[in-house]
Amino acid sequence: MSATSTSLRRHIATGVKDLGLPLTPQDTDRLIRYVIGCANESYPTATVELTNQRRAVLTGLALGETVAQTGRRLGISEHTVRTHRRLLYRQLGVHTGPAAVAAGIRFGALRVPSAPSVPGGEA
Repeated sequence: MSATSTSLRRHIATGVKDLGLPLTPQDTDRLIRYVIGCANESYPTATVELTNQRRAVLTGLALGETVAQTGRRLGISEHTVRTHRRLLYRQLGVHTGPAAVAAGIRFGALRVPSAPSVPGGEA
């Protein structure tokens, strides 16, 4: 497993736990495998310029927010969030939320924060 997929796996698992998402350990593992698979797909290596609104919608996808939650956070309607998602998928050349998150990371439009080091943990 590459360092990138190990880091991505750790961040997804931590996010699921920290956000209190109602996923079983098996569902979390399936999500991790799916996102890592999307991240390993062949996407163009160029960067993508996203509007602030689309970047905020992409962040919502990465956080696992529903359309309603993203709309409330951004102060926009659910219809507008769906429109931004549709246009975002088209711009990134993907068809799903997890693929959009993986492409956003690959294109540099979304950053994966560094995990804090834990004393006595893995380096």
